[in-house]
Amino acid sequence: MHSIMLALALVAGASSSVPPAATIQGIVMGRDSTPLAGARVSLVETGRITTTDSKGHYEFAGVARGAYGLSFALVGYAPQVFRIRIEDRDMTFDVTLEQSLVELPDVQVTASPLATTALNSPQPTSVLGSADLASTGAPTLGETASTLPGVRSVSTGAGIGKPVIRGLTSNRVLVL
Repeated sequence: MHSIMLALALVAGASSSVPPAATIQGIVMGRDSTPLAGARVSLVETGRITTTDSKGHYEFAGVARGAYGLSFALVGYAPQVFRIRIEDRDMTFDVTLEQSLVELPDVQVTASPLATTALNSPQPTSVLGSADLASTGAPTLGETASTLPGVRSVSTGAGIGKPVIRGLTSNRVLVL
């Protein structure tokens, strides 16, 4: 009987030395104070990620005391990262995100099974940038792309044009 009581006393003593866990919660909103649903919220050092609900609310439960990076991201808004310090009590951290333009990287289509960049591609590449598109102003994709080397256009009527790339056309050309 004494050994059971001693074991319980040891377990009780060990559990009292565990630091209490806190909860981090808050609301993510836009500049006009509207809640942002679907924002990605990340507690960086722990690898924990959540998304905001329809009211912009997020929550991380059971967070140990310490310093953490709290990251917020949503398409169409500038991402933000804050350093926070968790003590022995719960924390509310509301954030306002600023609208921002989204710039996507170039898309490169190759026949290579591995991803490459334009700089290390084994095949010659050509780029048709937004300035080129604006200055060309052709009515069809085929006519617009025909300004690039090795690209021609096959027209089958008014407003219909298909690109021919180095002699390949039809289902051998994938247009994205």
